[in-house]
Amino acid sequence: NEDIETIRKAVKPKGKEAANYRFTPEEKRLLTHIINEYDEQGVMTTNGELIRIGLNFIVIDYHRNGKDSVLAKVIDKLNG
Repeated sequence: NEDIETIRKAVKPKGKEAANYRFTPEEKRLLTHIINEYDEQGVMTTNGELIRIGLNFIVIDYHRNGKDSVLAKVIDKLNG
């Protein structure tokens, strides 16, 4: 899939810009659960990698679908 390759290329280089975000305990638990599942399969991943994959996914979806994107719909519900 073209989107997967676009996201892979974006996430492949190490991120150099520092960022601090606050997660709920549940969000942190979910990230840790995914990392542990991959670790059990012998695949290394990190919080940063997962977040960057998600970020690139929502950006692609937003550019493609605008007001019909997942991002736009959630933001609308948060502010509606």
